[in-house]
Amino acid sequence: EEAALCDTNKCSSLVILNQSLAESETHQLLRFQHYRVRVSTGTLPHTCIFPQSSVAFMMVPVTEVFTAWPPSEASETNSQLAQWLARFCELHQRCYVLLCAPMFGIDEQKVLSALQQQHLNT
Repeated sequence: EEAALCDTNKCSSLVILNQSLAESETHQLLRFQHYRVRVSTGTLPHTCIFPQSSVAFMMVPVTEVFTAWPPSEASETNSQLAQWLARFCELHQRCYVLLCAPMFGIDEQKVLSALQQQHLNT
């Protein structure tokens, strides 16, 4: 199926997607843009890596940031996600975290604010 969308004359560079993104719109869009997409179980969840340009993205669903949804004052950050983010930043020099949501309302803004306070305030 990949060969049908990506013959050697038209394909651009390789992209490595984590298995968690295998059925995502991101995967479809990359293939449509003629990237060679390799799905991997050996990368961190929600990651999309462009090896030739040394850039990596972690596309985190907003609902996975806290242990409970919708978030409240008592909500705790998902410790597994915190470990993934730390490891992601260790592995990739040019890395970006994208917070994904179908719509950004009050709850999503709370999550974004909490993440910024945790990771951007030094």
